[in-house]
This record gives sequence, structure tokens and C-alpha cells, in this order.
Amino acid sequence: MKLTTTTNRDALQSAQSVVFIRWVIASIILFVGFLTPSHAHGTHSSLMAKVDQSLKQKPKDGSLWFQRAMLQFEHEDLAAAAVDFEKAEKFAPGEFAVQWWQGKILAAQGKPLEAKATLDAYLAKIPDHWGALASRARVSMTLKNIPESLEDFRSALKRCPQPGPDLIQEVAQALAANECTDEAVNILETGLNQLGYGSIPPA
Repeated sequence: MKLTTTTNRDALQSAQSVVFIRWVIASIILFVGFLTPSHAHGTHSSLMAKVDQSLKQKPKDGSLWFQRAMLQFEHEDLAAAAVDFEKAEKFAPGEFAVQWWQGKILAAQGKPLEAKATLDAYLAKIPDHWGALASRARVSMTLKNIPESLEDFRSALKRCPQPGPDLIQEVAQALAANECTDEAVNILETGLNQLGYGSIPPA
């Protein structure tokens, strides 16, 4: 009996090791395969200058304020981004996913509870928004709401029409870090196939 128990335990550990190795291999393939240089379409200052010039001509154009807000967010000027998003909503109410971005700003400002409340409100209106689901998953992870976070990550991946490598790897890593390694490997394998990289080589 003792020998059988030891054998079963060794077999389980071996199987777990194989799964882990396959997960690592898939992660490396996914990461290395998409290490391509980025080609910026202009510096932050030049893009801001263009938007500001357009706003002089169209100061009530919500789309321009939204573009400006996104530039501010990418430049990590969160307070300015928040102001511009409010103007985008003022001049083009309901046209852009402003509440989602407001939730992202709150998360970036280290306010996870406020961020989650904002994202909850947005997803109550648009429950299939995969980007907002992914944002809420990250916030829930910060708040240590692990089951809710993983469920949102799964939903985000399911609802994203063409998931990119970043989302695939993020979801897989979250699952693997919380004892869902088999599911993580399956997600990576599916992602690799969808992205044209084929199956994971055997461990």
C-alpha cells in the first residue's frame, strides 16, 4: 500500500511537472514570437499639438477631446486625462467608453475600490465589453478577489473577437498562479493555434 501511494504521488508530481513545462514553453513562444519593434506615429508632444490645433477649430468636438484624453493617459498624466474624458462625455454623451477609461484611471491612481465601482457601473450597462472585463479582473486581483478576477479574465478572453498575445498570456498567467495550470496551458495552446504558431512542442 505504501509503495502504491508513493508511486501515485510520484506520477502526479511528474504529470504536474509536464503541465508546468508545457505552460512555460507556450509562454516563451508567445512572448518571443511577438517581440516586434513598435513604430510610433509621432511623439506625444507632436500628437498633442495636432489635437490642440484641431480643438481650436472645433472646441466642442467630443472625439477630439477623447483623443486628447487617451494621449494624456498614455503619457501617464492621469489628472489631465480625467478632465479631458469628462469633456469628451460632455460634448459627445454616450459615444465613447468614457466610464471604462475613468475606471482605468482610478486603478492607475491606486484606488481599486473606486475603480471597481466605476467598472461595475459600466459593465452593468455594457456587460460584454471585454476590455472593461479585463480591467475589472485586474482590479479584483489587486483587491484579492481571486475567483471574481479569474471569472472576469475568462469572460474577457471569451468575448474578445481577436485576442492578442498580451491578453492571452495575462489570462494564462493569472490562472496558472492560482492553481489552474491545466486551463492555463489549454488557453496558451488555443492562443498559439489562433495566432498561427501551431501546438506546443511536447515536454
